[in-house]
Formats: sequence, C-alpha cells, structure tokens
Amino acid sequence: MLSGAALQELSKEPTKGADENPPKPPRPAELEEGWRDEGHEYLGRRVARPFEGGLTVVGRITRWLPAGDGEDEPPLFHVDHDDGDEEDLEEYECIDAFELYKTTPEATKLAQAKARAEAWVAKFVSGAVRGRLVARTFVRASVEGC
Repeated sequence: MLSGAALQELSKEPTKGADENPPKPPRPAELEEGWRDEGHEYLGRRVARPFEGGLTVVGRITRWLPAGDGEDEPPLFHVDHDDGDEEDLEEYECIDAFELYKTTPEATKLAQAKARAEAWVAKFVSGAVRGRLVARTFVRASVEGC
C-alpha cells in the first residue's frame, strides 16, 4: 500500500515511470500488409488444433495471406482461437485442423442439429406434398361429383 506522500507524488505525475514507447495496438486485417479477410473458401471455417497435454483448442480462420513469389512462401491462414490465442497456419495444417474439428463435441452437436433439421424439413415437405395430393383429389372428386 502506498503512503500518503507517495500518493501525493503520483498525483502530480501520474505517468511517471510509464513506458515511453507503449506497444501499438494490433491493426485490423485490412491494414496489415497483404492480409485479406475475403476471397478464400477457408475464411470463417472452424478448426481444431492439438496442443501439449492432449488439449484441443477450437478456433476460426479469420484472414489469409496469399502465397509469395518464392517456393518457401505458401499462403497463410490466420486463426483466432476461442481461448483468445491466435496463430498462422499453412494450408496442410488447415486441412489437418478441419479433420480434427470434425471430432470435437461442438462439431458433433452441430452435425446432429443439422440432421434433425433436415429430417424435419423432409417430413414437412413430404406432408405438404401428401396434403396437396389429398386436396387435389378432394377437389377433383367434388368437381366430378357435381
């Protein structure tokens, strides 16, 4: 705890001892050299990456950097992980991350929800078609019966 004299001293110069050159905040993707946030099919896709201790972290590809001129300059894909971390992946790493993501509980729940929704739509469409056939038959029988 600071003494009264120390607090009084700080109030005179509140920035005393602060870093003269604080770090710059990160720039948005569109301002970073060459990075793009549109124009690639991987953008927005979910990925999972394995880390030490059997930990699997899930994230999303948010931007990409096209390949450079040299052989050793492949395209890169920036991943923002759900835990706040981030990393850049090469394409082969993205493909591995897509496959690993399919095994995560999140992907399993989404796949189950999608299957349920597709089954509901199929049932609804089937019922609607059946309903139209019944209605058409009823109308036809009514017209023929007149």
